[in-house]
Amino acid sequence: MKGATERQLEVLVMLDDLTDISPPSIRELAKALGMTSTNSVYEHLNRLKKKGLVRRGRDRTTRAWGLTELGRAAASAKRAADAYEEVSA
Repeated sequence: MKGATERQLEVLVMLDDLTDISPPSIRELAKALGMTSTNSVYEHLNRLKKKGLVRRGRDRTTRAWGLTELGRAAASAKRAADAYEEVSA
């Protein structure tokens, strides 16, 4: 299975950031990412789920998405890479 795309990693990091308060809705996640389509966010989340980076809660509500341990590690790595790029630029 291929790794996550750059956009999928952005979705992963944003989900992690927004989950600190409470799990975001798909619409809230789309707005935070500057996306107009909630379907696009849903597709990214489903692909991330297949890659084992996010999970869906048992209640299957729109706010039931969360990161797996692997997803948290990937989000941290993405943040570190972004910080390095900022310092290097």
